[in-house]
Amino acid sequence: MAHQRVRLRGTQATMLGTLLGRAVDARRARPLLADRAALAAVERIDPADLEWAGVDEDLALSVAARALLLDRWAGAFLDRHADAVVLHLGCGLDTRYQRLAPGAGVDWYEVDHPEVVALRQELLPPAGEHQHTVAADVTSRGWLDAVPAGRPTLVVAEGLTMYLRPETGGALLGRLVDRFGAGAGAGGEMVFDVYSTLGVRLQGANPVVRRSGARLGWGVDDPRSLEALGLSLLEQLDAGQMLTPDLRDQMSPRLRLRLRTALAVPAFRRMGRLLRYAF
Repeated sequence: MAHQRVRLRGTQATMLGTLLGRAVDARRARPLLADRAALAAVERIDPADLEWAGVDEDLALSVAARALLLDRWAGAFLDRHADAVVLHLGCGLDTRYQRLAPGAGVDWYEVDHPEVVALRQELLPPAGEHQHTVAADVTSRGWLDAVPAGRPTLVVAEGLTMYLRPETGGALLGRLVDRFGAGAGAGGEMVFDVYSTLGVRLQGANPVVRRSGARLGWGVDDPRSLEALGLSLLEQLDAGQMLTPDLRDQMSPRLRLRLRTALAVPAFRRMGRLLRYAF
């Protein structure tokens, strides 16, 4: 089988790191996520285009753990709303649709830049007739017209917010609330991850961000500050809360030692968080 060449730089290159992380996890004897679709996609890519990311098993565990927790929130929403609309913002090469396998009543919209959508079509073609793609910058305005309103809406964004600017990120969330929130339609939930401002300042410590040449721009220190946009915080998980005993047991001794030291400092515990809001 001929391999697909994927030559990306900057922010768009980081999606290869997370895809590879899920694939590395899938190869493990005890995978957290068991993302076979990610593994199949990685096997289609020329290995030379993935070597730069340097994803080892420890990094793969963190990638899989974040995806698994967001999947659980998203899956619980879909269990309650069989007729939901899902907006998967900055979808990159994520395989959440394949992992969650929503029912026929759910319409799922993958939104990303045109060149990313074109790459998805080659590596991850739609898995069902209710999985749609929207080729657009998520921070632009016009693409929302392609998405139906008036149904329970789930917004999922993994590895997106920290690459935005505070003003564009806040404006995006505000537009989503205005169009799909309870004041305009059926309302729903948003689930996404954020970095703190310290996490943004220490972005060079993230090997995929550093090697890709990407730049982070938006740090959220107080999740309740986003409630001014029309959101209501339901749940948040910091790094210590994400670190389950099963996950800790699978980490290398070196990483366990590093985490033990880092998690003792509150600012480091809050460098990365998962957030769930109603709107």
